[in-house]
Amino acid sequence: MMMIRITLCVIFILVGAWTGMFYAGRLSSRKRALGELMRGLQLFKNEIYYTRERLEKAAARAGRASDGASAGFFEYFAGMLHERSEEGAGHVWEDAARGYFGRGNILNEKDIEALSAMGQRLGSTDIKGQMENIERTLKELSIRYTDAGSMEAQKGKVYRTAGVAGGILCAVLIV
Repeated sequence: MMMIRITLCVIFILVGAWTGMFYAGRLSSRKRALGELMRGLQLFKNEIYYTRERLEKAAARAGRASDGASAGFFEYFAGMLHERSEEGAGHVWEDAARGYFGRGNILNEKDIEALSAMGQRLGSTDIKGQMENIERTLKELSIRYTDAGSMEAQKGKVYRTAGVAGGILCAVLIV
């Protein structure tokens, strides 16, 4: 009987610790995804400016040159743009931002709004307007990235500590 209690205590502590690490990891994932996305947007901006390619080709090249969440997003956007080119790049961009990041819950709603807002002028202005549009989005995402870093620092410790404490509390209640 005592061995079962000890085993349950260990299980509760481990589950609590794992739960805390899981939620702290989500905060880290958000920060990492925003950083990758900012680097990918910079590559996209360079592709548009230097190659003067169509947005579909520029997005595909930015996707191949990017990593992580940014690579997946730009490849997803390029594919959607290829399939739905008649709808306009701006509308497709907004749908891609919501479709790609909305399903994985990597980014929060404000992050997705900042990214999808770029679609309002994407493909509808000259090269200079595109650069300004991307720069505005980069600035907004930079603010969101800083916010993600502070949330990771503050809440990450809280989640890990609360998870272990919750597991210990359950273990104490069993004993």
